Amino acid sequence: MELEKLEKERDAYVHNLFWLGLKIAAIFAVPAVLAALLGRYLDGMYSDGNVFTILCLVTAFVFSWAVVIRQFSKINKKIRTIESKIRDLKDKQNKATNNN
Repeated sequence: MELEKLEKERDAYVHNLFWLGLKIAAIFAVPAVLAALLGRYLDGMYSDGNVFTILCLVTAFVFSWAVVIRQFSKINKKIRTIESKIRDLKDKQNKATNNN
């Protein structure tokens, strides 16, 4: 019973990876657009080139990757914990079956 529950929970996390993909797109798109707009504004005010635009875009890119890595780490940790519990339950079931 508990094994089935854990397997369903694991499958739910795997399904959530699809939604994480959409989140990742937003995590990169929103800061990139804002950085481009801010960079163009700052370049128009203080620079003849694209220095501020490039700096803002690089900063947005690094920020986005940090957010994605953090999200992935949280989900991966939860999935590993569930996988470990599933493995333990299966081992207990196998030992019980072998002892009988």
